[in-house]
Amino acid sequence: MIDLSIGVLEGDEELMLGSITRLAEDRAGGIYVLDELGPIIRHFGAGGVYVGSVGRGGEGPGEYGSLSLGMVVDVTGVLHVSDWGNGRITRFSPDGDPLDPWRIDALFR
Repeated sequence: MIDLSIGVLEGDEELMLGSITRLAEDRAGGIYVLDELGPIIRHFGAGGVYVGSVGRGGEGPGEYGSLSLGMVVDVTGVLHVSDWGNGRITRFSPDGDPLDPWRIDALFR
């Protein structure tokens, strides 16, 4: 069992979490937290230290709409986020930079 505390109840708004719906762990033990209220994905290092946010809500590159299906970090460290609202898998490098998305139009016909 892992005992880890992230976020705050009061203080820095960047660290406040509203509605956590998904978590994904990277190989270094860090976690990505999907907060549907943003929507925003926040990255915390292995010790729970805040690393930064990844992408933002919207329709453009590196942005995401409704995020209800899930997210996963692959063995290369790429974060894959199901972006139901935009009909794609939005992807981010281990440094948080947006990568080319994968279209998933077949699911939305």
